[in-house]
This record gives sequence, C-alpha cells and structure tokens, in this order.
Amino acid sequence: MTSTTTTFNTQSDIFILMIQQEAWIEQLYRVYQNLFPTLDAFWDQLAREEHIHGEVLAQLAKRVDNETCFFVERKFNTTGLQTSCDYIRKQIQVASTEPVTLVKALATAMDLETSLIEKEFFTVVASDTPANRAVFQVLYGQTQEHRQRIVALLAEARMRPA
Repeated sequence: MTSTTTTFNTQSDIFILMIQQEAWIEQLYRVYQNLFPTLDAFWDQLAREEHIHGEVLAQLAKRVDNETCFFVERKFNTTGLQTSCDYIRKQIQVASTEPVTLVKALATAMDLETSLIEKEFFTVVASDTPANRAVFQVLYGQTQEHRQRIVALLAEARMRPA
C-alpha cells in the first residue's frame, strides 16, 4: 500500500480528506460485517453512522466555504490525517485478503475511534454559530458512543476462548 500524500491548499481540501476518511472507515466496517456475520447488526450500525458522519462533514465543508466555521490551522495535523487514511486503507486490504480475528477487528476499530484525528477534530474546528457548535457536539457524542460499544464488545471478545 503506497501513501497518497496530498498537499492541502484550503480548509475545504482538508474536509474532503476527512470525508474520505469516514468513507474508508465505513468500508472497513462493511468488510468486518461480512467477516463476522453473527455481529451483522453491530457492524452495520457502525458503518451507517460513519456514512452519516461523512454526510455531516460534507455539510460542514459547505459552511467552511461560507466562512461560518473554520479550522484553527495551527492545531490541525494534516500529516496525521493522511497517515490515518493510509492506515485505514491498509486495514481494508488486510481484512479483505487475510484471516482477521474478531479481537483484531475490534482492536482496529477501537484504534480508529480513538485516533488523534477523531479526538482532536472538535478542538481544531471552530464556529461562531450555535448550529455548527451543535453539529460538533453530535459528532463528538456519536464518536464516544462508538468507542463505548466497541470497548464493551472487545472486552467480551477477549474473554472468549480463541
């Protein structure tokens, strides 16, 4: 897997990559859904929510163009975002071609949900409008819910014999 290093010229470019990141996470969760059919509903829900996150980010990107929300650029790590996207694409490739245990799939999902980009997004995007701030809070809450669901299932999976 080769890196797809991109030069980020505008805040909109960054949002485009963030939207793509959500799509790759959704795709990875769909691969896991196929690998672990007994957890179909779990992976389906996560994948659908990642799809919605991408749609929300697309709406926020329009607001960046309208200058109602903006990045605090000195805090945004574009290299970290690119690295995260490369990692997700690699995990899709691995999960599509090699045996993956449930514990490994859940640990990977946990890594994604707790990654620097997921945790730091709400400190690097700012807005003066209550509507935009409400959207950030919803995304943050959903990310927290993802983490909690994955942590619970991961703990359960680690207790089962291999």
